[in-house]
Amino acid sequence: MASRTMHLAIVKNLNDSNLINDIKRYEIGQILPDAITHGLSNHDGSHFKATVCNGKMKMIDFASFYNEFNYEILSDNLYLGYYFHLVQDGIYRKFLSRNHSYNIISQADIEVLHNDYRILNTYLISKYNIKNDFLFPDEFEKEKINSVYKFSLHKLLEDTKKDFLPYHNVKTKIFTGEMADEYVDICSELCNKELKSLKEGRSCLNPMDYAWELPMN
Repeated sequence: MASRTMHLAIVKNLNDSNLINDIKRYEIGQILPDAITHGLSNHDGSHFKATVCNGKMKMIDFASFYNEFNYEILSDNLYLGYYFHLVQDGIYRKFLSRNHSYNIISQADIEVLHNDYRILNTYLISKYNIKNDFLFPDEFEKEKINSVYKFSLHKLLEDTKKDFLPYHNVKTKIFTGEMADEYVDICSELCNKELKSLKEGRSCLNPMDYAWELPMN
């Protein structure tokens, strides 16, 4: 999945479109799916992952999130941010495999990417002027979104602080700054288009278009 700083870079581009009413709630929504308490295995619940095609493929079922929180997505930017996080993570797998011929097969592949993310954080934070000034909602435990997952805002805050640790003169192995910029541009364009469609009462995106093949045993 994409890094927090990539999601937040996309926030900057969408905010420039003047289509976001409450940028602080939107920012929290954009990183909330990653407020998990344990390892990556817990991403399935917070990311609406579903196995399809008789177990041969997997997708992020952002349509299910849209159906469950349709009213909130249109009225509350936290839910819109969450929805777009799921959409962007769906786009990410397709971006890696189809645009750059890189398929995530093993845990080792994930670890290489995550190390690249840490290195790229400094570049993205500087380029997109990302600030560590997130405003967490008061009485968050009463938010309807908690029906999805038992989120840990404290862990999210601690993890986000680490994103701002500086890295200089360190090369990535797979994922480059140019790839990050390309991905941010693709997501910004698609999310802007989707947001305009949502305001017209419909979605223009299908999760199956972003499904990925599971490795064969």
